[in-house]
Amino acid sequence: MDKNNIWIGDEEMSNFTYTFSGWLKFIKNLSEKENQVIFGIITFNEESKKKMLIGYCGVTNINFKNRSGEISFLADPDRVKDEKLYREDFLSALYMLCKYGFEEINLNKLFTETFSFRKTHLETLEEFGFKRDGILRNHHFTYGQYYDSVIHSLLISEWKQKRERIKSELEK
Repeated sequence: MDKNNIWIGDEEMSNFTYTFSGWLKFIKNLSEKENQVIFGIITFNEESKKKMLIGYCGVTNINFKNRSGEISFLADPDRVKDEKLYREDFLSALYMLCKYGFEEINLNKLFTETFSFRKTHLETLEEFGFKRDGILRNHHFTYGQYYDSVIHSLLISEWKQKRERIKSELEK
């Protein structure tokens, strides 16, 4: 990819690239919506001694009346290819998003919709403690065929029971 372009999405989800100015417009548009909060995920690259954007995550589709929100997470395609690294990135993002959603903006439920072909993503959600709520059959058309969407959720009561265990596992 051209170094003047920035990816958005991941290999499994339709790779999009933007120019830097296009990326700034995209982020500005996301940040202006009142029903979502988006965070950049940054890591320190030891080789280059620079901070690098490796993805973004957020709580979207926030419904303050029902006290619910949808978790969004996208990582750099190179990190997605490394299952161990992707799992670590996603678990860390889930912890931060749950802490924010439940403890900062007082949500009762966080939920996700994941395409059925994203096996590592699905396994990581369940390892974290999200419960599988159901399947939307043939819900998304990509790569010339239909795929199911899998819905998961985590309630604040479940978060309170799991928070310390998850925190200690992430600190290892």
